[in-house]
Amino acid sequence: MDDKGPLKTMDMTPKETPIYLEGKNMVPVELQPVFEQLVKEYQFASFKHHGRKFASPKVIAELVLMGWRSP
Repeated sequence: MDDKGPLKTMDMTPKETPIYLEGKNMVPVELQPVFEQLVKEYQFASFKHHGRKFASPKVIAELVLMGWRSP
């Protein structure tokens, strides 16, 4: 997955919508960087496979709360 081609330059910075902020605020402050990183990675994969930068902040917050961490 090293060769991302044109996707490498895509801006995967999440928009801080009310739904995004609700998901972000579901996790403790110390885990918010983990949440933010997972949102970016999920948006990248979503765009790569489906052509849309979609990520559900509430689902991602649940994954972080269940113990998901970047390898």
